[in-house]
Amino acid sequence: FIDAVCLIEWPDRLQKLLPKTNLSIHLYADDSVDDGKDDTGVRFADVTAPPHWADRINDLVTSIARKSTS
Repeated sequence: FIDAVCLIEWPDRLQKLLPKTNLSIHLYADDSVDDGKDDTGVRFADVTAPPHWADRINDLVTSIARKSTS
C-alpha cells in the first residue's frame, strides 16, 4: 500500500486492515438520468479521501474539466 496502486473490489471486507490514508472511489451508474447520448444514463464517481489527497484530487478534476471542454 505504500508505493503502489491497489484496487480492492470489496474494501469493506478489509475492515481495520484498510490504510487510513487510502483514496476510496465508488463508481456507479444512474440510468434514470438522461445525458442526451446514446449510452445508458450517467456514470458517477464518489471520491472519499483524507485531507492530504486534496491537491491531487483538485488537479485531477481540473485536468478532466479541461479535456471535456476541448
